[in-house]
Amino acid sequence: MVEQLSWTYQAKDTLLHRYFHIASRQISSFDEFSIKHVPREQNTRADLLSKLASTKRPGQHRTIIQETLHSPSLDDKIVNVNDNEERGWMADIWNHLKEGTLPKDKDEARKVRMRSAKFIIIDDELFKRGISTPLLKCLTTSQATYVIKEIHQGICGMHSKACSMAARVLRARYY
Repeated sequence: MVEQLSWTYQAKDTLLHRYFHIASRQISSFDEFSIKHVPREQNTRADLLSKLASTKRPGQHRTIIQETLHSPSLDDKIVNVNDNEERGWMADIWNHLKEGTLPKDKDEARKVRMRSAKFIIIDDELFKRGISTPLLKCLTTSQATYVIKEIHQGICGMHSKACSMAARVLRARYY
């Protein structure tokens, strides 16, 4: 699609043509847009993943979360381009770390200051730091629901109870 969207090639296949029109509609809603083709030599991880997916039969992938699409992903898909999703429990910590603002209540401000010492913002994403653990990505409510559902019911999921589910979410590096 990179070459088609940059008008180097023409979209001739009907399915590719549908993707082109949907992408073009999405692009027109942005003030600025740039797209760049990354050669396989410079994107080894994606290249290895595509080779692995094409060489093994379904069910043999033990280390990859895999989804088989039985129809094109054109229909019933909504692209959410809104960055201002409700931060929920992260709002006070985010505001303190990003803008330096604190709640007006003195006790609440002290709590936020103490709690935010354990967090860091990297590339506009909030992470929780630990002494002997890796950085854990902080999730909004909708993101957490998706991650829990994927870990619990996904292709590699097992229907585990609350304590083991919490441990599995932490091992997946989410908070």
